[in-house]
Amino acid sequence: MEFKKPTNRPACAVHTIPDPEQLGICSHGEVDGTLEVRCETPNYPYFDVEIVTCDPPDAIRWERLDRISGAIDKPVVIHLDKEGDFEYLVYHYHKGDPMREEPLKPPSGPFACGVHPCPACKGVI
Repeated sequence: MEFKKPTNRPACAVHTIPDPEQLGICSHGEVDGTLEVRCETPNYPYFDVEIVTCDPPDAIRWERLDRISGAIDKPVVIHLDKEGDFEYLVYHYHKGDPMREEPLKPPSGPFACGVHPCPACKGVI
Protein backbone atom coordinates (compact mmCIF):
# COMPACT_ATOMS: atom_id res chain seq x y z
CA MET A 1 0.00 0.00 0.00
CA GLU A 2 1.40 3.37 -0.99
CA PHE A 3 1.08 6.33 1.41
CA LYS A 4 0.85 9.90 0.26
CA LYS A 5 3.44 12.37 1.41
CA PRO A 6 2.48 14.00 4.76
CA THR A 7 1.41 17.63 4.76
CA ASN A 8 1.64 20.41 7.33
CA ARG A 9 -2.07 21.15 7.03
CA PRO A 10 -3.98 20.06 10.17
CA ALA A 11 -6.71 17.50 9.67
CA CYS A 12 -10.23 18.89 10.00
CA ALA A 13 -13.37 17.02 10.98
CA VAL A 14 -16.90 17.34 9.65
CA HIS A 15 -19.87 16.06 11.63
CA THR A 16 -23.05 15.81 9.61
CA ILE A 17 -25.84 15.69 12.15
CA PRO A 18 -28.04 12.67 11.62
CA ASP A 19 -31.78 12.70 11.91
CA PRO A 20 -32.56 13.01 15.66
CA GLU A 21 -33.71 9.39 15.79
CA GLN A 22 -30.25 8.12 14.73
CA LEU A 23 -27.38 7.07 17.03
CA GLY A 24 -24.56 9.41 18.02
CA ILE A 25 -20.98 9.36 16.75
CA CYS A 26 -17.56 10.46 17.93
CA SER A 27 -15.04 12.44 15.93
CA HIS A 28 -11.52 13.74 16.20
CA GLY A 29 -9.51 16.58 14.74
CA GLU A 30 -6.03 18.03 15.04
CA VAL A 31 -4.77 21.20 16.70
CA ASP A 32 -5.35 24.23 14.44
CA GLY A 33 -8.01 22.30 12.52
CA THR A 34 -11.76 22.73 12.71
CA LEU A 35 -14.85 20.71 13.51
CA GLU A 36 -17.73 21.56 11.21
CA VAL A 37 -21.18 20.61 12.49
CA ARG A 38 -23.74 20.48 9.70
CA CYS A 39 -27.24 19.21 9.15
CA GLU A 40 -28.63 17.58 6.03
CA THR A 41 -32.05 16.43 7.19
CA PRO A 42 -34.87 18.43 5.55
CA ASN A 43 -37.26 17.82 8.47
CA TYR A 44 -34.92 19.54 10.96
CA PRO A 45 -32.98 22.15 8.93
CA TYR A 46 -32.23 24.43 11.91
CA PHE A 47 -30.05 23.55 14.91
CA ASP A 48 -28.09 24.97 17.83
CA VAL A 49 -24.80 23.59 19.19
CA GLU A 50 -23.97 23.85 22.88
CA ILE A 51 -20.58 22.88 24.35
CA VAL A 52 -21.20 20.97 27.59
CA THR A 53 -17.65 19.94 28.57
CA CYS A 54 -14.20 21.08 27.45
CA ASP A 55 -10.88 19.90 28.90
CA PRO A 56 -8.78 22.02 28.97
CA PRO A 57 -11.26 24.95 28.94
CA ASP A 58 -9.34 26.79 26.18
CA ALA A 59 -8.94 23.76 23.87
CA ILE A 60 -11.44 25.23 21.43
CA ARG A 61 -12.29 28.73 20.28
CA TRP A 62 -15.92 29.19 21.16
CA GLU A 63 -16.93 32.75 20.37
CA ARG A 64 -20.29 32.73 22.12
CA LEU A 65 -21.08 31.99 25.73
CA ASP A 66 -24.10 29.77 25.22
CA ARG A 67 -25.29 28.19 21.96
CA ILE A 68 -24.39 28.92 18.37
CA SER A 69 -26.98 28.52 15.64
CA GLY A 70 -26.64 26.68 12.36
CA ALA A 71 -28.89 25.67 9.51
CA ILE A 72 -28.95 23.27 6.59
CA ASP A 73 -27.12 25.95 4.55
CA LYS A 74 -24.98 27.38 7.43
CA PRO A 75 -22.76 24.90 9.33
CA VAL A 76 -21.33 25.69 12.75
CA VAL A 77 -17.50 25.80 12.71
CA ILE A 78 -15.54 25.11 15.91
CA HIS A 79 -11.82 26.00 15.87
CA LEU A 80 -9.60 23.41 17.56
CA ASP A 81 -6.87 25.37 19.36
CA LYS A 82 -5.24 22.88 21.77
CA GLU A 83 -5.09 19.16 22.47
CA GLY A 84 -8.00 18.05 24.62
CA ASP A 85 -11.51 16.66 24.60
CA PHE A 86 -14.94 18.22 24.51
CA GLU A 87 -18.56 17.22 24.20
CA TYR A 88 -21.47 19.07 22.66
CA LEU A 89 -25.24 18.81 22.38
CA VAL A 90 -27.30 19.55 19.29
CA TYR A 91 -30.78 21.06 19.58
CA HIS A 92 -32.89 20.36 16.49
CA TYR A 93 -35.71 22.60 15.25
CA HIS A 94 -38.44 21.44 12.90
CA LYS A 95 -38.67 23.02 9.43
CA GLY A 96 -41.85 24.84 10.57
CA ASP A 97 -39.91 26.62 13.38
CA PRO A 98 -37.30 28.90 11.72
CA MET A 99 -37.37 31.25 14.75
CA ARG A 100 -36.09 28.38 16.94
CA GLU A 101 -38.82 28.69 19.56
CA GLU A 102 -39.34 25.01 20.42
CA PRO A 103 -36.44 22.54 20.06
CA LEU A 104 -36.99 18.83 19.74
CA LYS A 105 -36.56 17.32 23.18
CA PRO A 106 -34.28 15.88 24.36
CA PRO A 107 -31.30 17.28 22.45
CA SER A 108 -29.05 14.92 20.46
CA GLY A 109 -25.79 13.93 22.08
CA PRO A 110 -23.61 14.45 23.82
CA PHE A 111 -21.21 14.00 20.91
CA ALA A 112 -17.54 13.58 21.82
CA CYS A 113 -14.63 15.14 19.95
CA GLY A 114 -10.96 14.59 20.71
CA VAL A 115 -8.30 17.04 19.58
CA HIS A 116 -4.94 15.30 19.18
CA PRO A 117 -2.25 14.50 16.61
CA CYS A 118 -3.29 11.82 14.14
CA PRO A 119 -0.37 9.56 13.10
CA ALA A 120 -2.43 8.07 10.25
CA CYS A 121 -3.16 11.54 8.85
CA LYS A 122 0.57 12.35 8.91
CA GLY A 123 1.55 9.15 7.14
CA VAL A 124 3.44 7.81 10.18
CA ILE A 125 1.57 4.50 10.38
